[in-house]
Amino acid sequence: MTPTVFYAACLALWGSSFRADGCAALKVSNRSMRSWIAGDELVPLGVQAEIRDRLVRKRGELSAIVAAIVLPPVQS
Repeated sequence: MTPTVFYAACLALWGSSFRADGCAALKVSNRSMRSWIAGDELVPLGVQAEIRDRLVRKRGELSAIVAAIVLPPVQS
């Protein structure tokens, strides 16, 4: 996982407070999070798997919400 993808995934999962919330959720230090975002260290495979699992769950939640939104037909 590249630093750019890691950063984007963290933003998608935890929003602008991803550093604090992501560290807590992943049980990692702020220092590790900063290092992965900067590309100084590789994101461990276990963390990558956890992020992927969380993204898949979030995608399912968002799909259910989108499906529940009923829009009127478009008039031409």
